[in-house]
Amino acid sequence: MYDAIEKAQKDGNTELLETAQYTIDIVSAIAKNNQYYGPIAVGKLVGAEGVDDTLYEEIQKYIKEGKSDLEGVSQQAQNIFANFNVKLETKGFNAGYALLSCASKTAAKVINAGDEFSKGALALLNQSSIIQIYTKIGKRGDDAVLGEFRAVYPPKFNGKVLIEGGKNYYSSRVGGKMAFAIGKK
Repeated sequence: MYDAIEKAQKDGNTELLETAQYTIDIVSAIAKNNQYYGPIAVGKLVGAEGVDDTLYEEIQKYIKEGKSDLEGVSQQAQNIFANFNVKLETKGFNAGYALLSCASKTAAKVINAGDEFSKGALALLNQSSIIQIYTKIGKRGDDAVLGEFRAVYPPKFNGKVLIEGGKNYYSSRVGGKMAFAIGKK
């Protein structure tokens, strides 16, 4: 998605850049920060309650020390944890990673509650240099049968674009940055 922003900037599409500013700010925060600070930067940007630099310091501390329980966590961390089902029995559980996962999901929840991000993302994607490929696949007995391919350019994305706050964040590790998903309305 960041490539779509860069294309709009290169093309001088000021109208799109102005109307999609909220989306651009979020995508830029994800792109410009590492996978550990990105959810915090996004959370601060969108006003996600409890997601701030103080929480980030606590997350870093717990990751570094390998904290495997929730005893003695701050009230701020307790409030973030309270909104999610945290499983202490997960192999390799680390309170810092779990807290980071919850912070990422909290920021995503704020963003996905409205349509502004999605509308901006669709507008950016539909002017991007992406070729969409659609295919039909079926089943014949035990075999998969590949049907037709259809290429679409320029792209015609529709549906709702969501931030996936939990896709790459787990209670035992981080697998990447915050992600996006396109779903049907």
